[in-house]
Amino acid sequence: MENFRVTTGYGFKSFKKLRTIRQDKGHQGELNAFVQALEKGGSSPIPLEQLVNITRASFAAVVSAHEGRVVTLSQGL
Repeated sequence: MENFRVTTGYGFKSFKKLRTIRQDKGHQGELNAFVQALEKGGSSPIPLEQLVNITRASFAAVVSAHEGRVVTLSQGL
């Protein structure tokens, strides 16, 4: 995938390349889902546990890059 404009397929006889006119990285859809959940009182589009895991992994990646070592994450909060 090249900047969400060109997708190249490998190993598929009927699919070689797909070009799109505009980029759609999903930001607008994500924002719409979040606002709709706020307005209608629904659950978060991304569960809190996943947000916590993503944040912890991001922090671990920064520490790993800074210190040059593997950082292992423990399970749970």
